[in-house]
Amino acid sequence: RDHAGAGVVRGALKGLNSLLGDMQTAVIDYLQPDGISADELIGKLIYLLDGPEQRAAQGAARVALALCEGDPE
Repeated sequence: RDHAGAGVVRGALKGLNSLLGDMQTAVIDYLQPDGISADELIGKLIYLLDGPEQRAAQGAARVALALCEGDPE
C-alpha cells in the first residue's frame, strides 16, 4: 500500500508543482520590461486557477490526501 500511495502522492505533487511553476512563469513574463500586459497576466492566472490542468491537479491532490488519511475514494 505504501508504494502505491507514494506514487499517487508523487503524481499529485508533480501536478501541483507544475501548475505553480506555470503561474510563476506568467508573473515573471509580466514583470519583464517588454513583458505581457496586466490583462494578459490576469487571463493566464484565471485559466491556470480555474482550467483543466488545475482541476486535474486538484483532483489528484484530493485522492492523495484521502489515501494519506486512510479514506480511499
